[in-house]
Amino acid sequence: MLTLTEEEIASGILAGADDVIIRPLQHREFILRIRSLVHVHEEKVQLMRSRDLLGEHARVSESC
Repeated sequence: MLTLTEEEIASGILAGADDVIIRPLQHREFILRIRSLVHVHEEKVQLMRSRDLLGEHARVSESC
């Protein structure tokens, strides 16, 4: 059994963890957290694509 203090959890998040799952693992909660992480990732990818497209449009406009 692994017991984490509030400080250890905070350290993990500050070190780059996206989330902390507390045991015992609840199946439904786990599935919902995974869905949330996938959604955040998809939104981030879409945002980066939009940023790249805007950059391309700006470069084309500057060259005209």
